[in-house]
Amino acid sequence: MKYNKGLLFLAFGKEYDKLAAHTIAISRKFTSLPILVLSNIPSDKRHHKWLEVPDIEFKYIDLPFDMNRKIKTSIIHYSPFDSTIFLDCDLVIQNTGIEKIFDLLKENDIVMEHWGNWNVGKKFYKLYRDVVVKTKTELPIEIYCSAFIAFHKNPKLIEFFNLWNKYWEIGRRGRDMPALACAIKNSNLNVVKTTFENDKIFVYKKLHPEAIIQHRCGPEFFNHFKIPRHKEWKPFDNKKFGAWERVNINE
Repeated sequence: MKYNKGLLFLAFGKEYDKLAAHTIAISRKFTSLPILVLSNIPSDKRHHKWLEVPDIEFKYIDLPFDMNRKIKTSIIHYSPFDSTIFLDCDLVIQNTGIEKIFDLLKENDIVMEHWGNWNVGKKFYKLYRDVVVKTKTELPIEIYCSAFIAFHKNPKLIEFFNLWNKYWEIGRRGRDMPALACAIKNSNLNVVKTTFENDKIFVYKKLHPEAIIQHRCGPEFFNHFKIPRHKEWKPFDNKKFGAWERVNINE
């Protein structure tokens, strides 16, 4: 598979294979772009729902389930596209128009949903503080959602993804978004910041029929789209480690 533009998904493990089969079955109705799914499930063991999804290809990766974020922080090396829209498998494309994201990429390197920033003197989550300190990244940093990333394949972006993966490893392989924020800060990229309020491309916190991309936002997401629930795997979110405690940079 070698195309100029396309959609890339990552679905490791049986629970996420099931989830992706149902979400991508919906998404396929709203775009004709090529779709590639990175999977560690052999073809004969994938969920039967995939049989209902037309025009889709898989790339089998023989790695254990807990290496999913190792792949995610290195997706540029797995994409066959010159320009890629990467989407997590717990979201759906619910309206036409996702192709316009490539227009935002024309004069830029990367497109992401902007969630805010962490400025000097402000408290923020400990899981971010730990990676900021370990990578010696200076505040302020911009916070982006890693569930949606559009990018060109070029040397600058390869360097960025390598840095993101490196920072994720330094952060003890936990959540990928703290490492993402630090990698963006320490890379020389032209970033397009999307927000639901400005462009209606991506929505996260609630269901919204106008958004092109609807992220999982609680039980209502599964009920609305008639998607079976899945067992999440985020052992690094254990509250006993205080990851979600708000702290100052020097605490």
